[in-house]
Order: sequence, then structure tokens, then C-alpha cells
Amino acid sequence: MTDTTITRPTWATETTEPVAIEKSSGWHTTRVVVGDFGVLLNQYIHADGTSEPVHADLTEFWKTEESGTREMFDGDAQKCRDLASALMKAATIIDENNA
Repeated sequence: MTDTTITRPTWATETTEPVAIEKSSGWHTTRVVVGDFGVLLNQYIHADGTSEPVHADLTEFWKTEESGTREMFDGDAQKCRDLASALMKAATIIDENNA
């Protein structure tokens, strides 16, 4: 029998195991947060233990305040830098884990 124990990578803060019987994928995930902004990173895991590349879920850009993203920056340059920094950190994790 092949060992399909899933080991959480160092970048991830949460891991959900796949369920072979239900044919549902598992995933590793984390949020990269800088200031008021964050990016959700996911890596989907198959029941056989193989996994997809790490990717940034761009639909999960969020402002940590509940006011939403319509007027994200309000003319604030620091907020622009925070979002850019969160994206750069996400890109670094993706580069390091999809090589």
C-alpha cells in the first residue's frame, strides 16, 4: 500500500485532506496580509497525494476592514504599497514552491 500522508508545506497555515471516497480535493492554504490587504494562496491536493501548483486566488483580494474593495485606496499611497507588498510576498511563495 502506498503512503499518501499529506504533509503541510511551511508556507501554508491550514491543510484539508482530500477524501478519496467522495472524490473531493484537499488543499493547503494561507493568507498573505500586509497592512489592510491580503491575498489567498491555495494548492489543491488529489486523493493520490499529488498536488497542483500553488496559485493566488485573485477573487480573494480583500481589504481587512469590512468596507469592501470598491474604493480600496482612498487616495492613500501606503494602502497601494501594502497591496503591492502582499502580492510580492505571494509571488515569492509561488516561485519557491512551483519550481
